[in-house]
Amino acid sequence: MTKKRSALIALTALVVLALSGCVRFQADLSVTPNDTVNGSIVVAVVVGEEADSRETAELQASEIESALLGEVSGAPGVERTVYDQDGYLGSRFTFRDTPLSAFAGGGSEGSLTLTREGDEFVFSGQLDFTPDDTETEITPDDDTSNITVAISFPGDVIDTNGDVSGNTVRWE
Repeated sequence: MTKKRSALIALTALVVLALSGCVRFQADLSVTPNDTVNGSIVVAVVVGEEADSRETAELQASEIESALLGEVSGAPGVERTVYDQDGYLGSRFTFRDTPLSAFAGGGSEGSLTLTREGDEFVFSGQLDFTPDDTETEITPDDDTSNITVAISFPGDVIDTNGDVSGNTVRWE
C-alpha cells in the first residue's frame, strides 16, 4: 500500500517591507520524496556608494544568512558561492540532494524551517527586512520583487498562505 504524500505549508509572515529594495532574498527549492532538497537560495544586500559599502553589504548579508538559514551552509550537498550581480552582494547557496534535516532551523527565532511530519512537509519562517531605524522611509511604490520564496513538493499542497501552482507554493 502506498501513501499519498502531502505538503502542509505555514509561512508565518512574509513581510515585504524591504529596506527600500535593498535586500535580495530568492529561494527556489524542490523537495524530493526521499527527504532531500534541490535548488538555490540567494541572500544579498545592495552595495551603496560609501567607501566601505562592499564590506557593509557582506556583513549584512552574512547576518541575514545566519538568522534565516542557520547551519544550512555546512550541510552535505550545499555549495556556497559569492553572489555579485545587479549591484547586490552576498551568497548563493546551491542544494543538490541536501538532507531535509539541514533545513530544520538553526534554533533562532524566525529562521526558515522545512521539516517532515509523517507524510506531510511543513515549511515555516518569517522574513522581516523592516529597517531598524526610524529614518528609512518605505513607500507603497518601493520595489519589493527581490524577495521571493518558491518551494515545489512531491505531493499535493493541502494548506498554505502562499500562491499555489500545481505542487509549487510561491510567496512574494
